[in-house]
Amino acid sequence: MSQQERLAVVETTMVNMKQDIVEMKQDMKDLRHDMKHGMKHLSEEIRRLSDNMDKKFSILEGRIWTHFVWLMSMIIGLAGLIAKTQHWI
Repeated sequence: MSQQERLAVVETTMVNMKQDIVEMKQDMKDLRHDMKHGMKHLSEEIRRLSDNMDKKFSILEGRIWTHFVWLMSMIIGLAGLIAKTQHWI
């Protein structure tokens, strides 16, 4: 193989490498764009889920308070029943 042929092979390889690098740069730009879009979508989804959880917890808090009131009423009623059966009142 002569030097001219070797030089042609090296130049061809360099051209191919440059094209590959340009394609890789474009792929990286596309990937960044896709990631930004995906992160924006993910952020919106997290915000929506957080709002939904806040609503559910406020409903649950109301139910817990109602259950607490019922439990205290039953305890007081049971204490009254025990006091009555033991002739304390």
